[in-house]
Amino acid sequence: MISWKIRNAQPDELNFIYSTWLNRYRYDSFIGKSCTNTVFFREYAIIIDFILNKPRTKILVAYFEESPSVILSYLVYEPKTLHYCFTKEIYRESGIAKNLMDHAFHDFLRLHFPIDFTHRTLTSEPIIQKWKDRLTFN
Repeated sequence: MISWKIRNAQPDELNFIYSTWLNRYRYDSFIGKSCTNTVFFREYAIIIDFILNKPRTKILVAYFEESPSVILSYLVYEPKTLHYCFTKEIYRESGIAKNLMDHAFHDFLRLHFPIDFTHRTLTSEPIIQKWKDRLTFN
């Protein structure tokens, strides 16, 4: 069993977050699979830049307790809006993403408020199904 903690992302971690989001979304989403690399990487980078630079955007990271610089998973969100969640493949199904979502949306989950989900991927669909009794995705 792995042990992790959650904290806000550090500025020097934004390159990793940006890169993994852009590259995974290219291959895990219907949008990414529907266009060429040239078009996707040029155009979608603008969307990620826009989201990451919004004043209300927050990024949580899960990291090894004994190695704070090793990111296991991250969650990009605003109040009531989940933009993107990434977990390294080896750590999927370990509860890290669920823990990040609980941390970010604790009050919304408790009050059963709807949460917008802006980036659906092939790997997120099973997660959405697991969460549909707790979250209302728009």
